Amino acid sequence: PYIWLKVPEGMTSWKFFDQLLYEVNIVSTPGVGFGPSGEGYLRLTAFGQREECQEAMQALTELDIKYNKIKREAVDYFLFIKW
Repeated sequence: PYIWLKVPEGMTSWKFFDQLLYEVNIVSTPGVGFGPSGEGYLRLTAFGQREECQEAMQALTELDIKYNKIKREAVDYFLFIKW
């Protein structure tokens, strides 16, 4: 499954991609890669191991606490999803 996140206000999908990659080691896909309508979004995947997905969502939570930027709905959904 894929999860789409709205990038923080004032950031491009590439800028947020870079931030996630270099600050919390999360690989994602910038939405603009899917065309102009994808700008402003980022795609995450949950095809990895459950533990890896949970670690990534914990890292997003910590990044949110640090910068208060990420839309909480997607992170909360991912943290509490039952597999």
